Amino acid sequence: VQAVLLVASPSLGVPKPAELDDLARYPWVLNETGCGFRAFIRHRFEAARLPFHVGVEAQGADLRMSLVSRGHGIGVVTPGALSGSQWRDAVEVVDCPDFKPQVRCWLLHRPPAGRLARPIAVFRDALAEALKGPMPLIS
Repeated sequence: VQAVLLVASPSLGVPKPAELDDLARYPWVLNETGCGFRAFIRHRFEAARLPFHVGVEAQGADLRMSLVSRGHGIGVVTPGALSGSQWRDAVEVVDCPDFKPQVRCWLLHRPPAGRLARPIAVFRDALAEALKGPMPLIS
């Protein structure tokens, strides 16, 4: 499980702490349609019968963080990516107690793995290690 932070420019004036209905008043800076995380956020807002507005669709983690830092909307980022971002001092983490998104990763394979057991184990270990370090904005 990888935590995900909501971030925004202080100039947006997102309440502290924010409720989900507070977040519905702001645009979002996210990947293009087809992003699973964007779909999750949209679903959560629709389930609460709240509007969800994507202000900017942008590919590339650095571009999204730049847009968020300039007040174009709320973005999502992992803690590691935020700490390594050149924009970290230009954004603030949005605390929303009733909305704490996470990314979950699974590695599925057909048993028995046989001769693929070793490559699967190496991939699993590399994935687990990567999740511990800095990760890009949600793609």
